Amino acid sequence: MSKKLDNNQIIDIKTTNVEKFEDILSSYFCSIKVSDTTSEKWSTNFKIWKLSQLFLLQVKLQEGIIATAQPLENDFLLEVPSQGKLEIGYKNKLMPFIYKSNHLMTNNEPLLYKYGKNAEHIGIRISQNFLQNYALKLTNYQSDFQDKIQSNVLYTTKESLGIKNYLLFIAHQLSTAGGAVFQSPLIAAEIQNTILSMLISISNNNNFFLENQQNETCLPSYVKVVTDYIDAHLSEPISLADLASTAKVHASTLTDGFRKYYNISPVAYLKCKRLEAARGDLLDADPKITSVTDIATTWGFFHLSRFAQYYQNHFGELPSETLKKNRFSQ
Repeated sequence: MSKKLDNNQIIDIKTTNVEKFEDILSSYFCSIKVSDTTSEKWSTNFKIWKLSQLFLLQVKLQEGIIATAQPLENDFLLEVPSQGKLEIGYKNKLMPFIYKSNHLMTNNEPLLYKYGKNAEHIGIRISQNFLQNYALKLTNYQSDFQDKIQSNVLYTTKESLGIKNYLLFIAHQLSTAGGAVFQSPLIAAEIQNTILSMLISISNNNNFFLENQQNETCLPSYVKVVTDYIDAHLSEPISLADLASTAKVHASTLTDGFRKYYNISPVAYLKCKRLEAARGDLLDADPKITSVTDIATTWGFFHLSRFAQYYQNHFGELPSETLKKNRFSQ
């Protein structure tokens, strides 16, 4: 790739020009060459979006094409079919690519893509080193993640469907909100960390989070270290890998300690703390110049209806009700 995107920058293009399609994808995502189109009326609408260390691609084709993608030497490529027919081939073999599957590959050889009419898919490109380092932090540097990733493997597990649904949701938010809601560093980190954790879970064949053999009867020291860390860095991007690395324990050990003492996971604990921070802001905000959306996105909540649900479950009232009765209103 010869060009770079800034964080949260979006390229949104609709074109009937095959050469333009090839040039932009090759410049920003992966090198691709179209060898055949099924109609002279061929057209495509595609988006490329950079989120921290991830590149997200969404492609919609009105007519079918056949294209070849060149190897990505240092990256993983995750493909998620969302509509229509798509086949992916390597070593002279075409695989049907149905909506219930994901395809994770190191892409160390050319891949053939055969799109049907009205096909749609989402692709994510991730640095191998970045993904490996995240896995190491998540497991207190005990991961053999790199050895468990296989080239050109089709995943059809429940977890792979979870990734598919999450990516479709993110793509929908991009289409409707235009990416503005993702400008928050906390939201960007939340999306990235969720995708990375899901990928690592799949690669380890659902055995990534190991059983913790210890029984804690009081607050474990590593849990206290993490709660202090969360309090000190609440307004900064925080991942489960960050928390496990801070505690110097495996992510499963940390999660088990939180569940035994707080009855929630460390990620849920972090969310509760941010809900409390959002409530504090709502109580101090001037409703004439500050909205619930402003405060929710500041604290990393980009799905506003879910934020309202979390907030109501936690505090017994909607965030809009808190804003209406704060000290400015009184």
